[in-house]
Amino acid sequence: MQKICKSCNSIFLPHPKVPDQLFCSKIKCQKERRRRWQKQKYATDKNYKENQAAAQEAWQKRNPDYSKQYRENNPKYTKKNRKSQKQRNEKQKRLSNMPAFVKSKIANMDELITGTPLTPGYYILIPTDNQHIANMDYILAKIDIISMI
Repeated sequence: MQKICKSCNSIFLPHPKVPDQLFCSKIKCQKERRRRWQKQKYATDKNYKENQAAAQEAWQKRNPDYSKQYRENNPKYTKKNRKSQKQRNEKQKRLSNMPAFVKSKIANMDELITGTPLTPGYYILIPTDNQHIANMDYILAKIDIISMI
């Protein structure tokens, strides 16, 4: 039986020994499967979370100069990252000056997942730039429901 990959949406045949397979065998899809598993495990398993924290701390102790050396060896990355951080800081400053009702609605990805239909009213639309970062400029729009198809 063919299935649709949860990562790339392509059709694939699951492995015969794994009938409940949800991801195809492409490397990027398997990485996505692993990433989702780790995120779920981290959120629900206290021991896993503690072990991950201990492993990270041990690695940092074994590699105390890693960040400094990485920045020295990758000057283009360092320059780009500093520029990006300045932009993020500026956006954060603009956000801090916005009214609370605007701040509470920025980048809320769970807003319509609850199954509640869209209701008529005024909405704040916040465009994103091409890096999917919320833009601090916003548009106030009135939405009227014409038909619920």
